[in-house]
Amino acid sequence: MGYVGVKKPADVPGGVSRALVRAHDACGRMCHVACLDKKQGEYRLCSGAIAVNNERPLMYGRQFDDAVLSVFDYTEDNKAPKFRVDNLYLSFYCDYSGKYPFAKPLATEF
Repeated sequence: MGYVGVKKPADVPGGVSRALVRAHDACGRMCHVACLDKKQGEYRLCSGAIAVNNERPLMYGRQFDDAVLSVFDYTEDNKAPKFRVDNLYLSFYCDYSGKYPFAKPLATEF
C-alpha cells in the first residue's frame, strides 16, 4: 500500500486537485493501473488520472495520519482493525514479465 500526496482541494482554483498517478517496479517496468468502478464494485483498467474534490467519501486526508486511518475500520471492542478495500480508488498490478523498458533484445545465435 502506498500513499500519494495531493494538494488539498479547497486550496486550489475550482476546488479540485488533479493528478496523474503511475507506478513502476524496482527495474523500471510500468505497472498497470486500475480504478474502482463504484457502480460495479470492480476495478477496471484506467489512465491513472484522478480529480480529487472535497465531497464524500474523501479521497485525501488533511494529514498523513488521516489518510492511514481512513483505510482501516476500528471498533470499540479492541479487536484488530479491518482493512477497508472499498476506500481504495486506485490499484496497481505489476506483472513481472521478462520485458524491460530500456533493454535491447539480445541477438541469439544458433
